[in-house]
Amino acid sequence: MLLMIALIAQAASPPAVTIQTRAVAPPPRVVTTPPRTMDDPAIFDVEVLADGKPLWRGQMRTTTDTSAAFTQTEMNAPPAPCPGTVNRYQASYRTALKVTLRMIATGDTAPFNMSVSWERPSAGRDCANLGTETTSHSENFDLAVGGRETVRGDGGLEVRLTRRR
Repeated sequence: MLLMIALIAQAASPPAVTIQTRAVAPPPRVVTTPPRTMDDPAIFDVEVLADGKPLWRGQMRTTTDTSAAFTQTEMNAPPAPCPGTVNRYQASYRTALKVTLRMIATGDTAPFNMSVSWERPSAGRDCANLGTETTSHSENFDLAVGGRETVRGDGGLEVRLTRRR
């Protein structure tokens, strides 16, 4: 009977299976980055002065795709009417300021251009001198992060730039 049990046990067990494994390389790592639609902006603190007095102060951001600009205009009537003026609309005091900052993509460097225009009443500021005086200046420059640049124009105009990024 023992022999019969041994034969039955041997017949009931499945045959031995040998499994061979081989190393499979993992799939390649794919890194995707979103397409860039705009360069990282250069950020500047800008201060515009005339004869040491502030005209405007603010922050400007520019890229190779987008320039930065600040414009301010003010018009006022003279303090008193001007006698003999046919067209009273010409008798006004006008001040205007425009600052433009842009990045110029040239080769491996990205120099910058700063343009400023300042319009103000003529020096006399009376009925005999109702005109305006305008000072404009444009300059290319290269400024590293943390650097400072001062641009000077006629009539005491001064633009101070500090690059933040």
